[in-house]
Amino acid sequence: MNAAIIAPQTQERIQLTDILQRAGLTVLTADHFDDLSQGWSTQPIDLVVFVQPTDHLLDAIRHTRQITSAPIIAITTFIHDDIRVSLYGAGADLVLVRPYSPRLLMVQAGMMAQHGFTMARAQPPRLAFNSVRVSAAIPAAPVGMARLYS
Repeated sequence: MNAAIIAPQTQERIQLTDILQRAGLTVLTADHFDDLSQGWSTQPIDLVVFVQPTDHLLDAIRHTRQITSAPIIAITTFIHDDIRVSLYGAGADLVLVRPYSPRLLMVQAGMMAQHGFTMARAQPPRLAFNSVRVSAAIPAAPVGMARLYS
């Protein structure tokens, strides 16, 4: 299983890489999201970890959620509950505030990656054409002679 760490500070990337490798994950790292997102089509990601200032996290999580359904962990400094709720609303699966427990992160990351790995392979494929998205998982509702998808 693969994990992506997006963190601007080298020391933090090194520490998180060690934690995630101990959880049994293969780790890819980058300073910025765009550095990793290009290769996701060839190497699927089962977990994404962001370590960024709070003002960048919201956009990064929204953008990532458009690309993948893999679990997202966001690590940041102290934030108010309103901002934390916004991060969850944008698609984060776990929001950690420094200082965090490396041991607990190792367990959480391993479980989340396994869940993401299982769910990604169990979900039917989604098709998209411009702004129209079709998913086999979304039931169709008959309307007259046409079928509309929710």
